This record gives sequence, C-alpha cells and structure tokens, in this order.
Amino acid sequence: MIRKALLAALLFIGIPAWAATGSPVALNTVTVAGNVVTVNATAHGLSAVTPSGFCISGSSVPQLNVCGVVSTATTNSFTFLMIGAPACASSCGTVLPAKRTIWLRTDTISGGYNVSFLEWVVTTSPAGGKTSAWSGASAAENAAVSAGTFIEYQKSQIFTNGTTLAQAETWLANDWASTQASQTSSVQPGTFTGNFWDGVGWLQ
Repeated sequence: MIRKALLAALLFIGIPAWAATGSPVALNTVTVAGNVVTVNATAHGLSAVTPSGFCISGSSVPQLNVCGVVSTATTNSFTFLMIGAPACASSCGTVLPAKRTIWLRTDTISGGYNVSFLEWVVTTSPAGGKTSAWSGASAAENAAVSAGTFIEYQKSQIFTNGTTLAQAETWLANDWASTQASQTSSVQPGTFTGNFWDGVGWLQ
C-alpha cells in the first residue's frame, strides 16, 4: 500500500530529463602511499559525501583496472583503499561512475508490469564472499561484489499501466538513493569482522 502511494505521488511530480550515462574521464597519474591510492583525474565528478562507486578501465597497469569506492574527493582527484596497488605515471586508463541500478527484466502482469532489478550500494568497510546475479557484470564489477565493496540487492517493483519509462527510471533511482542512504547511516558490514570472545573478554 505504501509503495503504491509513493508511485502515485511520483506520477504527479516533475520527471527529470535523464542525460546519457557518464563519460569516461582520463586518469592523469596514480600515486600510492601504503594502501591509500590517489587518482588525479580532472573533473572526475565522483563524491565521498554520497559515497561513489567507480570503475577504472583501459589502464596499462593491469592491477588498476578495478572497481572501488571513493574515500575522499576533490574536484580533480580522489582516493580509495587498495592493498598492493601500483602507481601509474601515464596511460593510466579512464574512470567512470559505477552502475547503481541494473534493470534485469520486465514481466507483464494484470494492470501493469513488474520490474526485476539490482541495486549496487557501496561501503568502505566490506564483508565479502558473494557473486553478482547479473550475467553482464564485468570482471572488475564481480570482484567488487565479491569483495563486498559493492553490496548487491535483488529487488522487484510493480508499476501500473500508463507508467512511463522515465517515471519508472525515476522511481528506481530514488529507491537506490534511499537504499544507499540507509546503508551509509548503518553499521557497515565489515565493522566488527574478526571480533571474538575468548571466555575472558571480547577483543573489541
């Protein structure tokens, strides 16, 4: 009932004009200090406030063709955590925002249609061990899901007949934002991993 009310409300508000998906931004240099990787990329558009997932591809350094989560960001650089990351001085590849919502399929039902979709929300404190349910995920995206930095939710939503593609896309985008905000404000999956009780006390 609540979801139907939200959908009804959505139909009466303005629908944003969706642009094309993000364009690749060239990486200028990549430097490493311990496990902190600093990427210099002019006007990359990523954020640490609303946690941004990203994917780097086309790098001449194979280990840098990864997906990860932004730790800190300025206009022309960002950092992320990676064990054993290599530096790169040239031909470092490009970066794109990570996919957030993947539309899997549409099933016709009485009075409307049902959309099955995935959401990838992100965390910098992961607990891994899963694989993506989407067959189109790249090796780097699957690695991020497996590592737990991308947390995959499988969902579905019923839309009534007359709901346009733009309206459905807006609903899905808003649902991702709500899921990510909830994840960000919660205890992160890997926060207490490795904590133990030995009969005397807890490690932490």
